[in-house]
Amino acid sequence: MPLEAIAYHVEKNTLETVIVIPSADTPSTEKKEDGTFRMVGKFTRLFEKSHKFEVLNAGEIHQRWMEGVNYESARDLRDCLHDLYTWLRQKQYADDDIIVDITSGQKVCASVASVMSLSIGRQVQYVSTQDYTVRAYNISYEASA
Repeated sequence: MPLEAIAYHVEKNTLETVIVIPSADTPSTEKKEDGTFRMVGKFTRLFEKSHKFEVLNAGEIHQRWMEGVNYESARDLRDCLHDLYTWLRQKQYADDDIIVDITSGQKVCASVASVMSLSIGRQVQYVSTQDYTVRAYNISYEASA
């Protein structure tokens, strides 16, 4: 599914940077699972020959995410997305130039990404598991007094 999301933007010629937010190892000692941060290198190598866009790991943006993000922690996910939005703004990206893909994310990931996208201009996208279409949502929310 991440490849479908990327292909959609490559075809539209609107993609400059992809930032991967890999998972950390599970903190549980009962059912320990390796995080996806170990596989980011393989994922980024898929795009080595393409000079159309850059693929980065969240850990390259901020060292504290080098070993992934705890996908069960809303606070960690929020902090990571905040770090990435801050970095992208420093690189002169406007909020409406940034889209967060929540495809195949766990409920905590999708919820946090959606909430972080509530600011006016921010977008979240999802690749349908039924027809593989990419759907982007701009769910702005402004509290009224």
